[in-house]
This record gives sequence, C-alpha cells and structure tokens, in this order.
Amino acid sequence: MLGRRKALIIGIVLVATSLALSACGGAAKAKQAGTGTTQTTSTGPDLSPAGVQKCLAAAGYEVVASGNLPVIQGSKAIGVRLPGGGKVMPGNLSAAVFWYATAAKAQSMQKSVQFRFKAELRVDKIAAVFDPAPSGDTQTKFLHCMSGY
Repeated sequence: MLGRRKALIIGIVLVATSLALSACGGAAKAKQAGTGTTQTTSTGPDLSPAGVQKCLAAAGYEVVASGNLPVIQGSKAIGVRLPGGGKVMPGNLSAAVFWYATAAKAQSMQKSVQFRFKAELRVDKIAAVFDPAPSGDTQTKFLHCMSGY
C-alpha cells in the first residue's frame, strides 16, 4: 500500500512539474501527427540579421547586406543608406548594425566607438552606429527593429 501511495505522489509531482514547465518559456511546441516529431515555433520577434534587415527595409530604408561592409570587434554589419548620404565606412553608409554574442560585448563595442560616430544605439546584443546622426524618428524606427517592439 505504501508503495502505491508513493508512486501516486511521484506521478502527481511529475505531472504538475511538466504542466508548470510547459506554461513557461517563449516557444510553443506542437506534436506533428503520425511522425512523432516536435515542431517548435518562436513567439518572439526575429532579431536575427535577416529579421532586422527585413524590418528596416519595411520601414523604407535601403539596406545593404553584402559586399564591403564595416567590421567592428569581429562582427560584420548590415548597412543602411539614409537620404543625404553617410560617412560610415566602408560603403558610404549612414548606419551599420552589428550583432554580438553577449550584451557585454555589444556594450564594449559601443564604448569603443563613441567618439568615432555621431550616434550609437544598443539593445541587448545588437548595436548600431550612425554618421551623420539620424532624426529622432529614424532612431525610433531602428530601436523598434533592433528590439522587436
């Protein structure tokens, strides 16, 4: 009798734990019928270089994702050309957006270039530099694309 009660308690704890864990996190999982595989779909914003590039293009900016682009502290940027030209080199860009492995590395990059560019933005692991400094509206659009909100 004690063994069954113990097994029942362990079962209840396991079910409660799995329910609690399934309620947490930023991804939804769906079991595909008949295959036994699980498909995970992200519910958060796409902050990959391709996702930010797509967001900036949708905001009406000319995005440069290939060719001779700036590299700072080992990260190659995607570039943006704004009306009026730019001085971010190479490429005569108005802005460059970089991705780093950690927020600390992005912050380090931002500090290292603070006197080289007219403006910098950083959201977590993503940093952007500008020359010339963009309008407040442009900065807001960049922040939206870099944060997903």
